[in-house]
Amino acid sequence: MKNFKDYLTQVSLIIVSLFIAFGAERCNQNMKDSRKLDTYLEAINEELEYELKTCRMNLHDCKNDIQGLSTGIGVFSSREDRKLPLGIGQVMSVFVRGVFRSFSPTSYQLMAESGDALLMKDLDLRRELSSLAAFRNDYIKEDLLRHDELTLKTMEVMGAYVDIACNRKSESANFATCISDQELLYQQGASDLAVILRHSETRAFHLQRYEERLQRVIPLVEAELDD
Repeated sequence: MKNFKDYLTQVSLIIVSLFIAFGAERCNQNMKDSRKLDTYLEAINEELEYELKTCRMNLHDCKNDIQGLSTGIGVFSSREDRKLPLGIGQVMSVFVRGVFRSFSPTSYQLMAESGDALLMKDLDLRRELSSLAAFRNDYIKEDLLRHDELTLKTMEVMGAYVDIACNRKSESANFATCISDQELLYQQGASDLAVILRHSETRAFHLQRYEERLQRVIPLVEAELDD
């Protein structure tokens, strides 16, 4: 009987030790997960702040594109010779402005791909970050690629009646001297710019929506960091 009691005592001690070890390991893992999550959130917050700044710069440039293209279309449609330098100058500003930005994988995308997104217990925040990443890839990135494509295509089409290289080297007052076929410019200029103008308007709309989303998500990430 005594041996049986000793056996139960030893088994009980072993079980208790296992529970203590398991609890300590779990506590240690929770601390590691918490530190990892904080690292992710800090990187995500920094990236979102940069995205917001970049978005605002691109939106500003996009609005300038819309203004320049609209001015060009108005001048070419009016057939007013004296306004040609203004119209061509505004269109050229769109062609030479250019847009550059990278679309490297974000910290949240890397987090999701590794399975670490599960560390984030706030489902609403996970949903917002996932939606934001999709919007960035499906609209902001694709819009920029399309903008570059349309810019090159429009320059090529307008090359039939305007010497683009000449315009790039000339002063604004001499832009009209770079026109190789003024009548063709009046006939086709406005319609040739209509497609890229429409795309610029769509791009501006998407950038505005992206800016609004970023402004909504950044405080949520900061609040999660403060917890």
